[in-house]
Amino acid sequence: MYCGLSRKKVEQIYKEVIRIRKETHNGQRTITQFINKRHKINFCENTIAGWIYRRIIPFANKKTQFKAKPLPPKNKIIKEYLTEKSLSELGVKFGVSGTTIKKWLKHYKVKIRNHKEAMNTKRLKELIGRQKVLMPKTGVGKMSSKKSYILGVLCGDGYIDNKMLKLEIRKDTEFIERFTNSINKVYTANYKYRYYPPRNSLIVDATRKAICKDLLSYGQFSTFKWQVPREITKMQNQNYIIHFLQGFFDSEGCVGKYLVSASSKNDKALSEIKKLLEKLEISSTIYGYVLVISKKANINKFRNTINFTIKRKTQKLENMYGGKWNDNKQNRKAILYCRDKHNSSSPSHKVVF
Repeated sequence: MYCGLSRKKVEQIYKEVIRIRKETHNGQRTITQFINKRHKINFCENTIAGWIYRRIIPFANKKTQFKAKPLPPKNKIIKEYLTEKSLSELGVKFGVSGTTIKKWLKHYKVKIRNHKEAMNTKRLKELIGRQKVLMPKTGVGKMSSKKSYILGVLCGDGYIDNKMLKLEIRKDTEFIERFTNSINKVYTANYKYRYYPPRNSLIVDATRKAICKDLLSYGQFSTFKWQVPREITKMQNQNYIIHFLQGFFDSEGCVGKYLVSASSKNDKALSEIKKLLEKLEISSTIYGYVLVISKKANINKFRNTINFTIKRKTQKLENMYGGKWNDNKQNRKAILYCRDKHNSSSPSHKVVF
């Protein structure tokens, strides 16, 4: 891990890394390159990331770091292995890695199941059977307001391929919470987003092929080829259009001094967004790769019908024009209540560290 350096040298480099981080706020990659060049070493980027983000101090746990786990009694580990648990599952139970479990079993001269034998165990077949039951039964092939929101996010910050659906952001917890809740509600799933220290970001990823296949049936979502799904453009139900636009503007929307904008290198798709806004009687203009909503009346319609899930954007929008929107307070309150109630109909999922 420390390239054979002495403890004193490693601790010196650690202090230098922390000092550089405080003074420059550079990320682990830049700092790692600088340290390796300066000291002519080859430190792993993950090591520097651990020092910066997870506050790992080298040698802080030296007294226990290299203590081997005591070998459990033969009967105990064999009994557990015969229950058809995997090496990794046994590792969790005994507090070691699956590799260590394998070494222990070999020590006791226990034959290790090969891949084919492991896949044919009764227990694994039952687990696979339960997973098939959990595959999405609802949502596939059916449009809904929450699916509209998911599609809107995929046209912006989301990523999808044949195997994985993913969203990664650096802040705005409420955004990733709504996206996660929408997936869970549409596909009767139980995904949770998590914190990713190396990039100081929040991530949620869904790896069910059936979910990806269903969403990809609505069109492409790559940077230059994404398009508004035909199911949305032809939709008469304005509620679906509103939720799609909320997903798109949560991803790509910005609030300026007296305007709301969204940018994309796909100008054809931006024109489709413009047409959706027109269906809600919101006028907008496209300048190159930027769609702009200006004039108080248009911005107010956007505010009352679409708005943002993201609190910092919502607050900035509310403060526009000094907060003087001349709304009927009761109507405004009713609109926000109905929209927020609809958006939060499924419980939020807390971040997993």
